[in-house]
Amino acid sequence: MRWSFSTLTPADVKADALVVGVFDDLSFDPLAGAKTLQAQARQVKFKGGAGETFFAFEPYGKPKKHLLLVGMGKKDDAGPDAFRAAAAAAARA
Repeated sequence: MRWSFSTLTPADVKADALVVGVFDDLSFDPLAGAKTLQAQARQVKFKGGAGETFFAFEPYGKPKKHLLLVGMGKKDDAGPDAFRAAAAAAARA
């Protein structure tokens, strides 16, 4: 498995899977299909808390890829530890 970071829009990243961090405000605005993702998050009771994860129900973007959403907790608490915890949660998922 190879991990990399990208500044491309999530839908345009060429990969088999994509991990996106989401704060507890559940703002999916940067993602295409944000309203659908918010509805899916509510359905699986994902609240964006630190360490929470869920896979989107449908493949995402072009080319199609698996989308894993990882909770980052409160935006005000974001820092190196929050990003490390999110990366660890993503690796476990």
